[in-house]
Amino acid sequence: QSHRVLQIPELLNIIFSYLTDNEHITNALVCKKWSDVALDALWREVQNIQRLVRLLSPIITIPNATGKQQRSYCFARPPEPQDWERFLKYSRRVRRLTYDDKKSNLHTTLF
Repeated sequence: QSHRVLQIPELLNIIFSYLTDNEHITNALVCKKWSDVALDALWREVQNIQRLVRLLSPIITIPNATGKQQRSYCFARPPEPQDWERFLKYSRRVRRLTYDDKKSNLHTTLF
């Protein structure tokens, strides 16, 4: 029966490795087994650190004092305990985190 095959995490990992982030999000809603595999695939490699940091608190844009187009970002509010719980839930799935400080203008107070 095909439904048994689609319950084997190793096979799902192979299948899901060909999918997009949007497809991983959709698959995460199917069932618990699919959710675990899809979320692992979705969070395995994070190339935009803001995606991870936003789990803690909404991020707001701070205009550059010089008026140039470059902006900085900071938290709209300090992270609360439930924000840290959500952050840990997803950050544990990250296997590779890429950060380029030339492309990201996160305010130093975030760190």
